[in-house]
Amino acid sequence: MKGLRKRIIQVILFCFTIGLCNTLLIAQELNFQWAKSMGGSSYDYGKSIALDSDGNVYTTGYFYGTVDFDPGTGIHNLNAMGYSDIFIQKLDREGNFVWAKSMGGGYS
Repeated sequence: MKGLRKRIIQVILFCFTIGLCNTLLIAQELNFQWAKSMGGSSYDYGKSIALDSDGNVYTTGYFYGTVDFDPGTGIHNLNAMGYSDIFIQKLDREGNFVWAKSMGGGYS
């Protein structure tokens, strides 16, 4: 189980490093439970992903310009206030948008 969790995290981080800001959740059988994508008109990079005890998914990273962090039909745009800003996003266990926050400004 520990090795499987490590492999899942490696797969998710690989997806982030190739520039796809996709959030993936994989079952023990390695079948996709869900996959979501979000992004903007400029660069956006996912750096970390974590799960809490309720199965909620948290992603962090940084972005430039404007990004819609709601992977569903809604819109939740955040605007970088400087060169780039950092973000934290929360999705529920089903991959539905809960909230997203950003921080930065100036030449951050």
